[in-house]
Amino acid sequence: MWVGLQKYNVIAVAVFIGIIIIAHLSANGSYSWKTNTVSELAAQGYERKWIMQIGFVLFGLILIFGIIYKINYKQLTMKTITTNLPEEVELDKVKMIIAA
Repeated sequence: MWVGLQKYNVIAVAVFIGIIIIAHLSANGSYSWKTNTVSELAAQGYERKWIMQIGFVLFGLILIFGIIYKINYKQLTMKTITTNLPEEVELDKVKMIIAA
């Protein structure tokens, strides 16, 4: 498995934090990280809202693709293991061992 996708959740959080920092640094004087929420950086009235909106979308997409890849990788691994077994091996027992 590609090493980067093993840690898709860490990558998603790192990208999101990076976008938050960029959006915060480009915010106007009325935004304060002490009193305003991160979601307010993506609010409709904010002139550079697109920065934080892209951050929310990227965060979600990285998580979605990471989860899909992980599910498909497990299914592919299961098929590879079960197709290379001798005929006398009971597949149900192998699946239980792999799932554990």
